Amino acid sequence: MSKSIDKKSARKFWWIIMILPIGLVVGSITSVVHHLRQNDEKEAQLEFQVAVAINADDIESAMDRSLLIGKRNIVTEVGRNNTQAVNRFIQGTVSPGGIGIQFTETNITSNGQKKLKLTYTDIAGIKENEFVVLVIELVGEKGPADAAKIGLTPSLIRSLTAEKPLYSLRFVFSPETQSASKHAQSLRKNTLTSKKQKIRKVIVLKEQSDVKITDPNDWKLIVSEPVKLASKSEANFLEITHPVLRKKATQEITPEFSKATLKAADQLRLLLLKLAN
Repeated sequence: MSKSIDKKSARKFWWIIMILPIGLVVGSITSVVHHLRQNDEKEAQLEFQVAVAINADDIESAMDRSLLIGKRNIVTEVGRNNTQAVNRFIQGTVSPGGIGIQFTETNITSNGQKKLKLTYTDIAGIKENEFVVLVIELVGEKGPADAAKIGLTPSLIRSLTAEKPLYSLRFVFSPETQSASKHAQSLRKNTLTSKKQKIRKVIVLKEQSDVKITDPNDWKLIVSEPVKLASKSEANFLEITHPVLRKKATQEITPEFSKATLKAADQLRLLLLKLAN
């Protein structure tokens, strides 16, 4: 009887010895796979972080590609589709493969009772519920001014990801063209998700037919009604323009124009940080 028990115990002992290496191998493989996945995620994040600086080649490439998108408006179906196409284009350029920066999309209703998509993304500040908002109007006609506006936006956003301003920076891609104060009304209605959230300033990039600035690399405040701007509340709604946003008949983007757009992006970055601190 004891011999039979000893034989069974011996068989169990040998099975344990045989199973242990298999378990170790499986555990090692699982560990290696998990480690490789973590490495892939870290490498993807690192690639995103490396590309955050404002880059001349990135801006030039984005401007060239933006010229391939047709005329954008909210009146026709084709125009609305093109507007949504440029929205997707900016998102994909800012955050390739959806890595790094996340976007929020919400439906809004325009004056013509047409449902449109409004998109925004945030750079969180110390006071994360208070926002300085930059509005990029997606409606426009193909040309250097529109290309500059669309082209500088992705690099501008990426260059700010490592910053921690006092107030959060919110970048809004709007399908509507309107005044800064009207944008503010729409943003309060469609983007604030709690009573704690507050919009401190709204800045809108505007194309102009004639931009007269002594220094060709300065952003200029558009003052349509100086009396209103003198009031404290209206001073929080700003419309700005730049020589690179001057509308031109030609669609040619020269190296000099690309260089000026890079400068404009860098200056806009500094301006936003100043307003958010």
